[in-house]
Amino acid sequence: MRLKYRFETMELEGETIVVPVGENVDQFRGVVKLNETAAFIFNLLKEETSEEAIVDAVEKEFDAPRSVIAADVKKYLVEFREKGLLI
Repeated sequence: MRLKYRFETMELEGETIVVPVGENVDQFRGVVKLNETAAFIFNLLKEETSEEAIVDAVEKEFDAPRSVIAADVKKYLVEFREKGLLI
């Protein structure tokens, strides 16, 4: 899985804001606000990856039990799918 569109991310007042760029502006309207964990996962999705690889990467980056990380990753992937951001 990976992101469906090209996005740029920027920090604004302590939050990560994601906006579509190029031809994607017409296909995806709006911006996405992400917390630190969601932004980390979002950036991993710029390349083809798997849910398991994302869990592994998040586990290396953040200090939390793997079961909590796996649940968070699943939650964010569901949200990204519902917004139509993944292929």
